[in-house]
Amino acid sequence: MTSPVVQVKFTNGFGNNIFQYMYARLLAEFHDGKVSVHDGKVSVNTSAKLKHVIKEFEALGIELKNFKSPRLPSINIKDKQSSRKFYDKKFNGHNFNLKGYFENYKLYTEHRNLIKSWVKPIPKDNTRDLVFHLRLGDRLFIEACYQPGMKVSASQYVNAINKFKFDKLHIVTDMKLGVF
Repeated sequence: MTSPVVQVKFTNGFGNNIFQYMYARLLAEFHDGKVSVHDGKVSVNTSAKLKHVIKEFEALGIELKNFKSPRLPSINIKDKQSSRKFYDKKFNGHNFNLKGYFENYKLYTEHRNLIKSWVKPIPKDNTRDLVFHLRLGDRLFIEACYQPGMKVSASQYVNAINKFKFDKLHIVTDMKLGVF
């Protein structure tokens, strides 16, 4: 039997790429297929846009590849359609084309140990610092990414941070310097 290919189109942002790759890999593993990565125009092997992403994945122990899809029926999956429903044997023998962010944590919770096995272990040498990811760029400036219920007040952030004991706080953001 021919192995299907799960084609995933990477978007901007390494965090987004992690979700995109992991969803693609889960589908590929379930259907005995392969993950193929591209930037929407060219393969990961020739994409200048993805050079930094390739290095980040290699640091995790993941080699990104591009494969030609075999002649099989294809299923296009967009973000809103992403679900566990595709983990069904009735979809065996199909290629998948993914386009979206695939950030719904429910897609990954039951597969945590499998996903962890795909990446190099991260040494836990610092247990006294708190790293806080403050996602601002797209949520503030791209209207399609913002939903009214997403607004979080400064006091809510402070309350969340105060629930942890830490020596140093590191705030990581995608906001460019000098915007405010």
